[in-house]
Amino acid sequence: MALWYDTLTAAATANSINSAANLYRGECAVTASSTMIGKKIVTAIVPLMINASSQPLSGNVTFGIYNSSGVLQETTGVVAANTITGSKANYTFTGSGGSYVIQEGDFIMVGFTTEPANQTIEVYGTDGQEYDGQDSRRAYYESGTMQYTGSTTDFVMSLNDAGAIQSSSTLLPPPPAYVRL
Repeated sequence: MALWYDTLTAAATANSINSAANLYRGECAVTASSTMIGKKIVTAIVPLMINASSQPLSGNVTFGIYNSSGVLQETTGVVAANTITGSKANYTFTGSGGSYVIQEGDFIMVGFTTEPANQTIEVYGTDGQEYDGQDSRRAYYESGTMQYTGSTTDFVMSLNDAGAIQSSSTLLPPPPAYVRL
């Protein structure tokens, strides 16, 4: 797999997701120049932490790609919310993802749905511009609409695709060496 987005080590600020308000947070490929466009996601790593007042958690945290209308295009993976601890840690989302190609206007989001709605998980946004400049923006889902912010700071995550396509010549062993006597 090839790593193509990585802001895991960036200085970051916590942002909450819960089913009462912000259901999803992530990143949006805003312009046709975004380096996210044309990529696939096989594995996503996202730092998460349970809000202390929310214990114990129920429900699931889902990582997926949504189009500009907010329609789910692909789920990369699901993590059971009751496995998330009170300390910031990286969680890996791996599953059925890897076939959808990201397009302009797509949202790459982490979502948390649960009942009761007062349970909260912390996700993280970078304190500075780390990845794609003006071409991608931090995003959220609120009031039934996918939106992106004016901020060029990034959502903290690491994304891997299926790897670079190699030409057949790089897959073959080198030719035998001949020595002239």
